[in-house]
Amino acid sequence: MSGVESHFDAMHTTKLPPLFGRDEEIELLLRRWRQATLKGGRVVILTGEPGIGKSHIASALNERLQGESHITLRYFCSEHHTHSALFPFISQLERAAGFKHSDSPREKLSKLDALLAQSTHDPEHLEVLANLLALPTDVHYRLQDLTPLNAKRRPLWPYWPSSMG
Repeated sequence: MSGVESHFDAMHTTKLPPLFGRDEEIELLLRRWRQATLKGGRVVILTGEPGIGKSHIASALNERLQGESHITLRYFCSEHHTHSALFPFISQLERAAGFKHSDSPREKLSKLDALLAQSTHDPEHLEVLANLLALPTDVHYRLQDLTPLNAKRRPLWPYWPSSMG
């Protein structure tokens, strides 16, 4: 492993130059940040062609938030996992839970449960994330009534556009 988190970090080992001409984008992101801290959540998707400065904008935003209590999670797509939009999230969750390749499904479930116990004791959360990770559970909360597609979408429901079901 190289010790860098992303291709962008590997290409920019020294401090980035100041960001010019992106004040409007940074201000929009800061407004969304303020809304998220007041109203309990927001999702912003920063998209565009490669090389236009998305990572630089995200880095500049993170610098602006340094004095505020927050956790930065960075997810990167991979051309090798185009079949799974949630692959970066799933990988991070598996790392956070301490999964090993040699772990049995029950061991992984136990590790996931221990990770979730740090922030919640809602059995639905375990059921939803275990389902996403294809782990068997003894808890059969409300997911049994969902179609397979909606069970997969369940972790995103608070953010899923209502028009998408």
